Amino acid sequence: MNQGADPAILLIAEGDAADARTAVAAAGGRIAGEIGQAEAMARLERPDALAGLLLMLDGHAEPRLLRRIEALARADMLGAVIAMPPALIDAVMAEIADPRIELLCAPAAIELAAAISLMQIRHAAGSDGLAGREAARVRRLGDEVGRIAQALARLAEEAGGGRGAGAAPMPGSGGAGTPPAQHGNGGNGGKALDAAYIRRIIRARRLRDRYFDPALFADPAWDMLLDLMAARLEGRRVAVSSLCIAAAVPTTTGLRWIRALGDRGIFVRSADPKDGRRMFVDLSDQAAEAMTDYFGGARKLGLLNL
Repeated sequence: MNQGADPAILLIAEGDAADARTAVAAAGGRIAGEIGQAEAMARLERPDALAGLLLMLDGHAEPRLLRRIEALARADMLGAVIAMPPALIDAVMAEIADPRIELLCAPAAIELAAAISLMQIRHAAGSDGLAGREAARVRRLGDEVGRIAQALARLAEEAGGGRGAGAAPMPGSGGAGTPPAQHGNGGNGGKALDAAYIRRIIRARRLRDRYFDPALFADPAWDMLLDLMAARLEGRRVAVSSLCIAAAVPTTTGLRWIRALGDRGIFVRSADPKDGRRMFVDLSDQAAEAMTDYFGGARKLGLLNL
């Protein structure tokens, strides 16, 4: 293939970007330019002739640049893949909402290449992008690639004598620092539903990870719903980064679920008024009511012992 005919990807990175260059090449693209965040604003004034951009974040994320990328995606002028460390999840989510921007957290090279491929497929499909079914199929492929990469990483860690899945941390388990539970009735047969009970369910779910591969039971939507319901009863708010941990799946997968459930009106995102770099996620009122009714109905059927 003629290199000049390959899709052109603008690489925005600080420091060593060898992995990014490898991923672009593996995805069949070519790098149109490699610049830093400070230079990117001027370059994105004329985003024509680009199939998309790859933003590799390290120590910081420039809010103006994120907002510019979001605006270009909303105008269907440019696709984007943003890779970030866990420390920048909240800062990025505070500015990025368009589903055409793929968000990856500390991705493996194979996962990064898959995301770049998806971006290029969308670009080749034209301004209308992929049909919903095709986009969902490619996203599922990307999730599968991510799971394979995680499994390989676990195997390598175990072979090297590191901590295996059996000693995995148990996110969302509450503990001594958990605030006192708040109580409410609503569909619970007159008996209050409290956060401590939901935390016990979460601990039981995480206990399975000590005996089985966690991937066997991956159910991020339900884990997130449980964590947010417990937080609502405790009267506290949950940051995006914390909710990704509660999902008990790779962080990139958790981010996709947060965005998908937000699009369905189950989650509500809001910025921290004290820190614009942090984004909170809450259950919508309708979702919280549905969770309360679920626990109440399960109790009436004798399925749960509150």
